[in-house]
Amino acid sequence: MIVEKKKLGDIPRCYAVSAIEVNGEQQLVFAGEGEGGPCYAYSGEDFDTCTAIWERGGGTMSFVPVPGRQNEFLATQNFFPGFKAETSRVVWGKFADGHWVVRDYITIPYLHRFDLLEADGITYFLGATLCSFKAEREDWRYPGKVYAGILPGDWDEPMEVVPLKEGLYKNHGYFRGAWEGLPAGYVAAENGVWVFSVPKSPGSSWGLIRLMDQPVSDIAVFDLDGDGEDEYALLHPFHGDSFDIVKKRGSEFETVYSYPKTPEFSHAVWAGMLNGHPALIGGYRRGAAELFIVRFNQRNGSFETQVLDAGVGPTNVSVLHRPQGDIIAAANNRMHEAAIYYIY
Repeated sequence: MIVEKKKLGDIPRCYAVSAIEVNGEQQLVFAGEGEGGPCYAYSGEDFDTCTAIWERGGGTMSFVPVPGRQNEFLATQNFFPGFKAETSRVVWGKFADGHWVVRDYITIPYLHRFDLLEADGITYFLGATLCSFKAEREDWRYPGKVYAGILPGDWDEPMEVVPLKEGLYKNHGYFRGAWEGLPAGYVAAENGVWVFSVPKSPGSSWGLIRLMDQPVSDIAVFDLDGDGEDEYALLHPFHGDSFDIVKKRGSEFETVYSYPKTPEFSHAVWAGMLNGHPALIGGYRRGAAELFIVRFNQRNGSFETQVLDAGVGPTNVSVLHRPQGDIIAAANNRMHEAAIYYIY
């Protein structure tokens, strides 16, 4: 596999990465976590055009396009390093008349991850708070929650959110997937992994199951070996030094792969199809600070690892699917850079 890296730009404490469709064109979006940090969209055939969504904001942990609507997104702001997030909020952005307009929408203290899941023409909001309060950085006495709501048709309409689950400590990880055929969010915390599936019909209750009881910082879910059963990529414990793939065998989870090095401050994880083949992408923020890819070799029946970059400290990754070949987009936090990787 040949890897070609391209740096798109400098973003202090680059943290969030996503893709959004703007006037029919797929653009890549990167945002910083630091106070006053920017958010930029990169467009064009080679992503050489940079447009500011905002110049001064910061604390962006999640950036999510609104399903079924071009030119609209929701994103977090004010979740600053050191877990200073008592004023964490969701902003709503729209691209119109050649520029972005961004408005404050709803304040949810310590909101770290959120998503928008669509079913039966309804756009559901699912948000996870890291904790409920902090007196200082290492104060973990007050657990976080998972909230749900229904996103209205326009930002002039309010959104009510209600707690679905309470008592989740170090409630950090999130992955969008499916459960029993329904869109679902996998939420990872110190006291386990929980799966929240959207209501089976409008007005009914969310589905909720506890998938694992072990501490997990981040998670990704996909059938990586092609046998029809999902594997689970686990980064653990909180911001921890283990990056494993597990598979359920009967009632137990068996580890089928462990990253061969010690991933200090493990953080980035993505799983899905890359250039038509199942792949897992991971990264960690300290030490060698590598970005790597894991794929299953059908010939010898084992998982194989390739390092894509080192010294970059990715916080989050995303994949943009294109007819001419997929692109890995990485928020390289240590290098304060927005970067893409062409895979051949």
